[in-house]
Amino acid sequence: MTKTATILLFVYLFSQTAFDKIANEVESAFSENKASDIENFLSGKVYLEIGQSAEGYFSPSQCVKILNGFLKKHALPFFRIKTKSRKNGLGYIRAKFYYSENIKRISRDVFIALKKSGDNWQITQMTIK
Repeated sequence: MTKTATILLFVYLFSQTAFDKIANEVESAFSENKASDIENFLSGKVYLEIGQSAEGYFSPSQCVKILNGFLKKHALPFFRIKTKSRKNGLGYIRAKFYYSENIKRISRDVFIALKKSGDNWQITQMTIK
């Protein structure tokens, strides 16, 4: 690797914002069936809607329990962020969640709302439809 390429890689890795880091954590948590990996990013009360399974405001530990149940039911998950944006302390992530059910590939739309709290971002809403 050339010196220039090494420098560019170093700048890229260390220029990732807190918002980008949380987006990456969410992507891996869904892909690896590990909802507990995002528990620290959940605000005190999170609005969670998962189809007809759950809808309402939940504590972070309740959210993790509900998400883990949802993820356990769906084999071979794949999570792909489609868009993400942040402005004036508010942000969102739009994604697709793909999984297998009875040998059929199913996809669901995911919307995650975030709010900046100090230097960090917190998830305030998650909708999976």
